[in-house]
Amino acid sequence: MSAVPTYSEEEIREIFRRALQSGDDGDRIDHAALVEAAEEVGIAREVLERAAAEVLAERETTALERVAEEEAALAVHRRRRSFVRHLGAYLVVNAGLFALDLATGPGTWWIYPAIGWGIGLGLDAFNTLTFDREHEKARRLKKLRRKLARKQRRKALPAARGEVALALRELEDAAERGAASLVRALARKLEELDAVGRRPGRRESP
Repeated sequence: MSAVPTYSEEEIREIFRRALQSGDDGDRIDHAALVEAAEEVGIAREVLERAAAEVLAERETTALERVAEEEAALAVHRRRRSFVRHLGAYLVVNAGLFALDLATGPGTWWIYPAIGWGIGLGLDAFNTLTFDREHEKARRLKKLRRKLARKQRRKALPAARGEVALALRELEDAAERGAASLVRALARKLEELDAVGRRPGRRESP
């Protein structure tokens, strides 16, 4: 009689990987089915929930990083395009000033606006060339995380309000039940006292 095979953790992961790859590419397993499958192979629900939460958090982080990377790349592209436009405007305008200076007589007045504008153009070129893409990505990732956190808080707020309202209703119901029980107890006590007062042979106090 052959022994029942056992598998190591690495072999279990490989079996699940191959089993999932054998299905259709578009197949996805919902959370309930995942929990049921894990329980069938002896994985505790708490362990699976924790692992699933970690995977979802990693998926969320990866998605945010991808969006931040795309936004940072777009920011670099926009900055470079803006500098090219700035450079083109500088060349065209100063070429026109130079031609105007030559047409109106000998002189070098065109050089002054060219120098003043050139300083601004140089600063723009320095900022464009030293633009830190990784820093921009980190800044945008931080902004996206704050935005997601605010969205999650807004999403959780109605549920929290519902829980608070439910707790208040339960408290009110409990208070009403307690008040009703107290009234009934007082009524019974009064009835007992009244019955004792009506017993025969009881002398009235002078």
